[in-house]
Amino acid sequence: MNNWSEVLLKDICDITRGASPRPIHDFMTEDLDGIPWVKIRDATASNTRFIENTKGFIKKEGKNKSVSVISGDLIVSNSATPGLPKIMGIDACIHDGWLLLRNLNGVCKEFLFYLLINDRKQIVSQGTGTIFTNLKTDILKNHQIKLPPISEQEEIASFLGSVDDKIDLNQKMNETLEEIAKTLFKSWFIDFDPVRAKAEGRSTGLSKEISDLFPDAFEDSELGEIPKGWRCSSISSKYDFLSGFAFKSKDWIEEGVPVVKIKSIDSGIVDLDTDTFVSEDFLGTKSSYILNEGDILIAMTGATIGKVGVVPISTKKSLLNQRVGKFIHRDNSKNFFLNCFVSSRLFLKNIENLATGSARDNISKDQILSIKTIIPTDDIYNKFGELTEDIRKKILIANNENNILEKLRDALLPKLISGELQIPDAENLVEEAGI
Repeated sequence: MNNWSEVLLKDICDITRGASPRPIHDFMTEDLDGIPWVKIRDATASNTRFIENTKGFIKKEGKNKSVSVISGDLIVSNSATPGLPKIMGIDACIHDGWLLLRNLNGVCKEFLFYLLINDRKQIVSQGTGTIFTNLKTDILKNHQIKLPPISEQEEIASFLGSVDDKIDLNQKMNETLEEIAKTLFKSWFIDFDPVRAKAEGRSTGLSKEISDLFPDAFEDSELGEIPKGWRCSSISSKYDFLSGFAFKSKDWIEEGVPVVKIKSIDSGIVDLDTDTFVSEDFLGTKSSYILNEGDILIAMTGATIGKVGVVPISTKKSLLNQRVGKFIHRDNSKNFFLNCFVSSRLFLKNIENLATGSARDNISKDQILSIKTIIPTDDIYNKFGELTEDIRKKILIANNENNILEKLRDALLPKLISGELQIPDAENLVEEAGI
């Protein structure tokens, strides 16, 4: 650390603020040939360190009234969700809610990205604003940092980048796997492609074993035309449902068994690292509320009503709190049919229609179980589960690996950035974790 130097950010890079063409609504466009327009939500949409696409676009004539960024540029949010650094993966334009860092001198861009992640809380604490915290340009310019030699910067950035790359790869693999399963679900159970093909005398494109399971005709039902022999039924015919337990305020303790609340359902995964705990005694007295890997949970109240998440692999037991529900397969299976169904637009629309409540939306166990869907014959239902079981397991394994990697990265980051830990020691810790 003797060869580390203390500098201000303004001494090692140029920091400028983005700009918006005015009035902005005159320059917004839905034309995909427009210029990508970076908003804060584009940065918070994923955990990756890159911004590779945007929801919005501006007209080309708005470019000169904004600030252009190119792939590889480092930007930092200064409002709404302040202090969040991102590396541009595309050419775009940024508004005045962003700061652009360019002309880096004596600092590795990727190292600076991780340093800003590490120092974010400290930087944001200097912001102003009664409703939203805003970072003035001078706050970032005058932020003091410690810099190791460039070779050490590159080594630290490379190590942390490799961890993030593995996390991103797992996430993209899971997205691909989920899309494969959902595509098959839509083909079989929404569009009825195999049945239509057989009814029209065409090949189903499936093996004879699977193709023979499907009927070759349709019949009327209360939900419209469905394959012959299938049934229109409430999901209670296939699944049961458990509402979480209403723990009392006196039950909460500082450490113990984690209790999963609505806020724990995030991005399709249930976060078991909660801040609410109860005594281990509840594992015996309330054993039916213990969560297991692969369980599907749903938010039953509030703004996120209908949001679902899958319980990941974990070595620790967790309990289910009130206003969160758990689906239970009546046949004790973990058929991916349910995962696909509860993440479909049809299911969410049903939830929205059924939700009631004067102050906030609510939905009950009975209402959820009353939702109607089209149930295939058992042999087709089971075949779908068989075909997607490998997908289900791979998704759980990848999510578990990411959970381990994220915790390691977050623990190692401040120690590497401060010089407390050296790269060989960090590599050993990753190896010990079996990743």
